[in-house]
Amino acid sequence: MREGSLIIGSNLAGILRVTIGDHVQVISPFAGEGPAWKMGGAEMRSFVVKGIFRLGMSDFDSGLALVNIHQAQGLYHLGGRSTGLSLRFNNVDDAQRWKPLVNGRLGLGYDVRSWYDLNENFFQALKVEKSVMTILLTLIVLVASFNIVSTLIMVVMEKTRDIGILRALGATSASIRRIFILEGFCVGFMGIVFGTGLGLWVALNLNPISDFLKRTTGLEVFPSDIYFFDRIPVEVRAQDIGLILIVALATSVVAGIYPAHRGAKLDPVAALRYE
Repeated sequence: MREGSLIIGSNLAGILRVTIGDHVQVISPFAGEGPAWKMGGAEMRSFVVKGIFRLGMSDFDSGLALVNIHQAQGLYHLGGRSTGLSLRFNNVDDAQRWKPLVNGRLGLGYDVRSWYDLNENFFQALKVEKSVMTILLTLIVLVASFNIVSTLIMVVMEKTRDIGILRALGATSASIRRIFILEGFCVGFMGIVFGTGLGLWVALNLNPISDFLKRTTGLEVFPSDIYFFDRIPVEVRAQDIGLILIVALATSVVAGIYPAHRGAKLDPVAALRYE
């Protein structure tokens, strides 16, 4: 019988230790009729590796082999029938949107699944990770705001004499309050500019940084057998960055309110008594 041809994933080729031109034996899950060799109730046929592909997704690269549809029908004794049909959209998000329509047209007896359904557990895990990262980012911003509060309180204590002089010269409580709120805003703004620049640089160079850490320390930041991808997918969204900047700026302004209020309430006589 003439041998078939197939292409397999790169990880699977490494596991089987085969290269292009090698022979592999493919076993069908049941014994069928025909001249093919039968062993232990399963049918085995020989295929020649004609190509090795790499999709970058561990599940496909480690467990997928592609053969001609006619050879697959012969291997499983399907005749001219097929066990499934795939639809491809230009926009991947359209698959989930068109799924109910396709399911309604086909009716009962057909199982319609989108790429989201096939990887539902993975996407649920991503949602949990995103929620946790949002909480962690919020806590980091809050800790930074407390640092602004403590810094401004120290500034108020150090500038007690200066505040007393300004009040004695006629400065109002509102003007003193504005000075410290503006200082808190400036401190937060400088931190936001530096943090945003550093964050964007890390995001845009995340894979080179991950490769560098793996080469130098042996630490694999993004294991492909856990996350299914061999590279870290990065998407910089302007709306997310804008939201984070607005929240961070608002937090820095709010953080300066209490120290500003404390400085504005200083009695000029008490502030200058020991000077």
